[in-house]
Parts: sequence; structure tokens; C-alpha cells
Amino acid sequence: MQRCVYATPSHPIHLTDEMVKLEKDAKKSVDFHKKLQDAVSSLKNELAKHLLNLNVSCFSMAPVKRKYAFERFEIPSGESYVLKICYPLKDQVFPADLKGESFSALLGTHYSSVVK
Repeated sequence: MQRCVYATPSHPIHLTDEMVKLEKDAKKSVDFHKKLQDAVSSLKNELAKHLLNLNVSCFSMAPVKRKYAFERFEIPSGESYVLKICYPLKDQVFPADLKGESFSALLGTHYSSVVK
């Protein structure tokens, strides 16, 4: 089983006009995903260091679009890109209050694997 945590960037990922066009055009989606990966590279590098410090050696990260509408002020409400991090459930969890230079919050750090 995998644990999925979502990291919200400190500064929203700004989509340029070119990236918005590429996002809408399915034929050019490879170019869009490459530019999106470039936009989150510093965020991925910082979180990879935190994962390695927790002795997590197997993980994946990908930018995804999500909507947020709750009370945390450091997370922009509405639709935005966040970084989805998946790693084995058996590994240590991120501290819930962890923040970094490139991310302001982590969501889903302490969800239980038991479904009721």
C-alpha cells in the first residue's frame, strides 16, 4: 500500500500563456508536462532530501491539479497545482507541521491505512 501526501508550493505554480495553450492541446501535452516538471524541480529536490532523511528510498512525485476549500490560510483555495508524493505505507510519516523553502504545507501526512 502507498501513502500519498500533497505538498503545496510556497509560491503558486504560474502557468504562462504558452503553458495554458499546451495544457489544452492534447497533441502537445508532452511539452506541457516537461515545462510543468521544470516548474516543480526545486520543490521535488527539497522534498526528496526530506524523504531520504526519513530513510524512504522508494518514492514517486508528480505535479497534479487539485482543489482546496478549507480553513488553512497558507494553502490557496480553489484549483492549483500541488506535488503528489507517494511512498510505501510502512515507511515513516512526514511531520504534519513540516514546511520548507519551496513548500508551505503538507496534506495527508497522518491518514490511516485502515478504512472504516
